[in-house]
Amino acid sequence: MAEIAIAATAGTVAAVGALAGGLKYLDRKYSISHDIATLKKIASLKGLVKRMTDAETFSFTDVWFEMLATKVLELADADLAKHLGEEDGAKLSTEEKLALLQKLDAKAFIKDTGDLDPSVSVTLDLEQFKPFFTVYMTEKVRSFSYAQAERTIDALATWLAEEQGVMAGDTVALLMENKAEYVLWQLAITRIGAHIANINYNLKPKGLVHCLKVAGACKFVVYERATEAVIATEEVVRLLKETTVEVEYEVGDQSQSHSEWETLSLFERLSFVYWGGVGVEGAGAGDAARTSRPFFEAATQAEAKSKTAAVLSYPVLLEQLKNKKNASTQIGTEQEQPELALKLDLVANKARFAGRRAGTKFTDLMGFVFTSGTTGLPKAARITHLKHFSAGIGLSYLGSMKKDDAIYSCLPLYHISAHGIGVGSALVTGATVVIAPKFSVTKFWDDVRANDVTVLLYIGELCRYLVNHANGLRAAA
Repeated sequence: MAEIAIAATAGTVAAVGALAGGLKYLDRKYSISHDIATLKKIASLKGLVKRMTDAETFSFTDVWFEMLATKVLELADADLAKHLGEEDGAKLSTEEKLALLQKLDAKAFIKDTGDLDPSVSVTLDLEQFKPFFTVYMTEKVRSFSYAQAERTIDALATWLAEEQGVMAGDTVALLMENKAEYVLWQLAITRIGAHIANINYNLKPKGLVHCLKVAGACKFVVYERATEAVIATEEVVRLLKETTVEVEYEVGDQSQSHSEWETLSLFERLSFVYWGGVGVEGAGAGDAARTSRPFFEAATQAEAKSKTAAVLSYPVLLEQLKNKKNASTQIGTEQEQPELALKLDLVANKARFAGRRAGTKFTDLMGFVFTSGTTGLPKAARITHLKHFSAGIGLSYLGSMKKDDAIYSCLPLYHISAHGIGVGSALVTGATVVIAPKFSVTKFWDDVRANDVTVLLYIGELCRYLVNHANGLRAAA
């Protein structure tokens, strides 16, 4: 009997071993364990998305602040435990922990000695924080820390809301080339409850004006020197004047108000904002006096200066915000603002425009992207907060991205692949985005190596171009 039992046991062990070996073979061939892990990740997302979509008010601004809170708390946990004890610290909500952090020396957690001048290579004294953006400007590299990004977003949002009168529900179009500020403008617009229209700066005049009309009857356009020649032209101005929109407005006091409609040309409807970056042509580095410029200079005197654009640059922004009591709305270097200890009051920043976002659901409109218009006029696609979040969370979860990753994107930021998947992945993981002005087959791998890139973002023929270029180099060697 003992011999039979031993033989049976040996047979069972052999069978189990054979089964294990078979499963390993199948796993190597079909990546079964990877698929199971992927399904678990997808299942874990269900609860996260449900919390966001069920909330009475939740937008991409909340995604940004939740990510910032996670990064701050990672650095603050030890200090909180020292002040509170681990048991009491664990009972605090995120908001309570962040409120407590304002009483501590925030410089112990976040250090920002960077200059926002894009012509200068910036060194960040940030051991625990990786930069949010690495942005190529000619041969120089500029970095924004997450702290710099938050301060700038808060300042842009304040300027849009208080200086330009942008209201919740308004649409602000971005006509800018690839740069960090493009994303900062996006987050600032969302923060005040407005919608974003991501405009392709390669469009012909007719397609450009069409996009401005269909994008929620756009009210504001942010452009820059590089795109001024695209929008401030005689043909575009003519089309803006010929294109009309119906505008609804309230008449009467609050007790007896009613809606009326007015027909306006897009030229009358639109307000223009010129983003000057570190400085505006014709103004000194510290001169914030120039706050407007002609939107369009026509050949005839009668037409000249019939529309002006508000000018915004870092010097202008500093000048307009320097008297604000809230230090978190100040931007600039410590030399310019020596009193700033960079105590990011995230609770106050999140609450500043909360009233404008009240009632915004995660499934509500965030903005618009457009088709290229190769077969006719561009078509608008409505992007919700949830859709934008899904683009980023999909790649980051399924690709097992972490906060230490660096994502390289040379795609245009007006494209959902760049700002949704690329930047969106960083916004939900706290990773770094490396933004190139455009795709360059000769600089691509140099950029990747120089920035320790771990994630590449591509579409279409990009990989084929890289392979063909490499093959060409080998053939020429």
